[in-house]
Amino acid sequence: MKSWADVEIESIFTKRGAMLIGIDYTQEYSQLKALAAPKRLRVWIKDGEPYMPGHLGNIEPYSLDGSVLAASTEKPVILGRMLKLPFVKPHQVCDGEGSVTFPVKHFDEMVAFLKIRKKNAVPSPEQIEVARQRMLVINARQRGALAG
Repeated sequence: MKSWADVEIESIFTKRGAMLIGIDYTQEYSQLKALAAPKRLRVWIKDGEPYMPGHLGNIEPYSLDGSVLAASTEKPVILGRMLKLPFVKPHQVCDGEGSVTFPVKHFDEMVAFLKIRKKNAVPSPEQIEVARQRMLVINARQRGALAG
């Protein structure tokens, strides 16, 4: 049995504070992050495990080599629809909530199905300038309506 001194610990900071991830989860976190990066998807950490939150469910790592992922939901209707997809295998199903596994090659389809959340866009300097000019026009109209 390993002691805490034998395990390398990496501190990952999230909005909820610092979470500690053992060396096993750092590999899964980096694999999930690599999948999420091109689509600008969020990867969060809950109870020390990485996952991608969505409107209808979550995507989590399942295998250590990264070839299989898991999707879970707490909504019975969504679980029923998920189980009808041809590329998924049921993993844990009970009382309307459950999880399925699927190959990583179907990642894009599952992201679209579960409506995985994207990161907020950072506006470019040009977009900021256009928004500033628009607000100046709106403010001028409001001042003109108040004065007239």
